[in-house]
Amino acid sequence: MQETPPNHPSTDQLCAFSLGQVSDDQLARVSEHLAECPSCCALLDQLASPDPLVAGLRDAATHLELGQEDSAQRRSAVRSLVRKGQG
Repeated sequence: MQETPPNHPSTDQLCAFSLGQVSDDQLARVSEHLAECPSCCALLDQLASPDPLVAGLRDAATHLELGQEDSAQRRSAVRSLVRKGQG
């Protein structure tokens, strides 16, 4: 793991933050820091794990934004997400 400057959350802390695995105090501290630190925001974006469920949700959101879905596609997307969530 790379060194982080003082007062910046560590990579491990940012990972835990992104997964919701921090205390309320840590949540507030990291959130406040991220509001003022573009470099930590960029690092947080890079740390996003390739979770298949999250990838499926992003893909589904993209289709919704583009208006490229119908009820059959929604049902298929839901079934796919359920399968990925159980796997």
